[in-house]
Amino acid sequence: NETTIDELEQQIVSIWQDILQIDQVSIDDNFFELGGNSLSATRVNSRLKEALSIELPLKSIFENPTVLAIAIKISLLNTIAKNQNIDFQDNSNNESKRVEFEI
Repeated sequence: NETTIDELEQQIVSIWQDILQIDQVSIDDNFFELGGNSLSATRVNSRLKEALSIELPLKSIFENPTVLAIAIKISLLNTIAKNQNIDFQDNSNNESKRVEFEI
């Protein structure tokens, strides 16, 4: 059940259209040039988390302000998470460890 880059792009476009209340968004449009701001970026981030079950740092939207760039970042993060063979347990006290990746 892997999401393709095209499906990611479609979901992101739909979220942007809804939050920015515009009809046309291309994968190369800049979020902030379309009228986005820090508040709407926070809303986009929340909707991405809801729709894709992935938590991106808010700065990701500022650093990757196009649909294509965000879709690529999400795809890479999903691939890394899927392919990592990291032991997330510290055997000494059985506490889970949170691992974050910067791309």
